[in-house]
Amino acid sequence: MLERKKWWSNLPVKHTHTYRRLPLEHGGAANKVSDVVVIRYHDRSFPLKIKMFLPANRTKKSFGTSDSKEGTADWEGAKGAQDVREALLNLADVLAELWPYDNTARILQRVLHNVNYGAALRCSDQEKVRHMVEFCDGVLRENACRAVEQETNLSFRQAKERWADIAERVGSSSNYIHQATDQSGGQAIGGQRGGRAAHSGRGREAMGTVNSSGNNSGGFRGGAAARGRAARLQQGNVSYAVCFNYNRGNCGRTLKGVGCDDGRGGTFAHVCNHFDVSNSKYCLQQHPRDGNH
Repeated sequence: MLERKKWWSNLPVKHTHTYRRLPLEHGGAANKVSDVVVIRYHDRSFPLKIKMFLPANRTKKSFGTSDSKEGTADWEGAKGAQDVREALLNLADVLAELWPYDNTARILQRVLHNVNYGAALRCSDQEKVRHMVEFCDGVLRENACRAVEQETNLSFRQAKERWADIAERVGSSSNYIHQATDQSGGQAIGGQRGGRAAHSGRGREAMGTVNSSGNNSGGFRGGAAARGRAARLQQGNVSYAVCFNYNRGNCGRTLKGVGCDDGRGGTFAHVCNHFDVSNSKYCLQQHPRDGNH
């Protein structure tokens, strides 16, 4: 029951024996994942792609011309959100047999569930699927690199930040959606009560904003609902979205005003986006989250 960082380094990076046939029938994943994918996943340091777990690619016998890398250029990709969901279920079943302590599939599912599978992204449905695949592939690739260093796989919060980076780049009506609840226990976002307002053009008022003093304005009762959107810095009549890359310590954009140029004529604020659950407020101080919280 210890935290993962206490024992994760004891996990092997690669199985010494190759199990070509996994007992996947019990979980409903029989004949849905290619044998070459199963064999590759015996080594956690190999980067994988979410399309490798699509049933449409179950008959593939090789990864193409670049087996030592990611390959699979000619493999069929996800066409809709349902494909992404099924691929994640198949990934979860394979992990349960090969690496039962690795909860990457569940974390990916939870993040996508919390953002309603990209519903708030300002793009077409096809592009939303592409961004979901980009998110999953990025987390899988990063976890493969972390396996080499014997570091724990990305946590839910860290994976959620990877999605936030995509939402920031693409643009969304709420940038960073969480499942929030109001004081009466009903869902504030995406649910029967609060979600209706968010999807009817009144989402900004329903979700509220966080000003520079950390107070929640507008929308739901109490400060907890403020976490339903990205941190914002309010200065006078201008509200600035907080720069996620600054809070990860790697913002390379041109400095501008209170932070950096967002590439579209606007500005991201360089302030801390740490959310304190004890008082339901964002920090919004002039320091990055990493290294300070």
